[in-house]
Amino acid sequence: MPEFTAAQRQAIETDGIDLVVTAGAGSGKTLVLVKRFLRLLSSPNRDFRSLMAVTFTEKAAREMRDRVREEIDLHLLGAEDLPSRQLWQDHRHRIDSARIGTIHSMCATLLRENPAEAGLDPQFQVLDEVETDVLLTETIDDLLAEVLRQGGQEIELLFALGAPTVADMLRALVSDRNVADGAWLSLPDTPQEILSLWESNLIAEQCAVVSSLLAHHEWQECISVLGCHAASDPSDKMEQQRRGLLALLEEASNSEPRRCVELLRASTSQMAVGVGRKAPWGEVPLAEVKDAIKRMRDAYDEVKKALELQLNELDAKAAELLPQLRHLYEQAKSAYWQAKDERHALDFHDLEIKTVELLKGHPGIQERYRRRLSSIMIDEFQDTNEIQRRIIYALNGVGSGTPLPRGGWKTIHIRVQRR
Repeated sequence: MPEFTAAQRQAIETDGIDLVVTAGAGSGKTLVLVKRFLRLLSSPNRDFRSLMAVTFTEKAAREMRDRVREEIDLHLLGAEDLPSRQLWQDHRHRIDSARIGTIHSMCATLLRENPAEAGLDPQFQVLDEVETDVLLTETIDDLLAEVLRQGGQEIELLFALGAPTVADMLRALVSDRNVADGAWLSLPDTPQEILSLWESNLIAEQCAVVSSLLAHHEWQECISVLGCHAASDPSDKMEQQRRGLLALLEEASNSEPRRCVELLRASTSQMAVGVGRKAPWGEVPLAEVKDAIKRMRDAYDEVKKALELQLNELDAKAAELLPQLRHLYEQAKSAYWQAKDERHALDFHDLEIKTVELLKGHPGIQERYRRRLSSIMIDEFQDTNEIQRRIIYALNGVGSGTPLPRGGWKTIHIRVQRR
């Protein structure tokens, strides 16, 4: 394949290991994916359905299927013997059944192939993004209208934030309900407990900032400078400041988290550099002490915003409203599920969750697909979410240690079953 670079040929030809193909936009990743797909198909014993190619959009899936069909036609025209012609003719007949599609179309196929185990009607409808948005919006609007008519504890939330804002929040939460459910589970039930949790978390984060600051080598150098020099006159203002600062920092290092943060805040009162007389110090020691204090003040100023952050009345109000939002969320989620159930429909999120549950809850089914699939190719792997990656790893059966590329790179992830 002289038209391909060495790296592209490696991606097309390498077997037996997992690959991540990383390249910029327009560099030929899809063509590499197609060529790899065709190379695998060229094996006489290769089952067409043992290959899975996952694209990010339906448009990309159609384009890849068309490219594979065109390549098969070229191989068929160029076949020099009967076995080769028969091989590519068989592939040509089966192209429409190829496992080439989005992650959601793949999930729908798995669920329809195992409806009893998934607990689904195999004729279920899949809602696209527009249909999902319309149905979810209608469901939430109906729910909030009912709350406004009937009243109840959630009415305060609607008056405080406004119905449109609450509706937007509910749409976001229900759309990503797997994450939302986990977040709600970690949240206490009462406003007082919520506020206490937030305060504890804030103190813990501030303490981590303080620990990092106190351990920094430059901060330690400054402490060493302050410990090495002293004025001959104890009444000198810089000397009093030096002693006070060292005492505060010593106490902070031995205090519990909340007190440690408070003491570091207080230490800034001992970080003025415009004081002190040269006579009790000498020119060089005084300059070094002032420089050390200035550097410590600069270091503190970099984290000042985080350390001086405190909960206020707005946080208290948010804690008061959160239980109401949680209750509305549960109602919205239930009403949305009922609306989908009436239509025998699943949205994309349902497809992902149901597939994870199917594979996790039925090891025999998971193992069957692992045996069937010899190669899984995922285009735009950097755009997959955690649930989608769990599905891919479950089908592959190798593990989940693949790092995601950073920056503007596009990727093809190729996972290969080890036989």
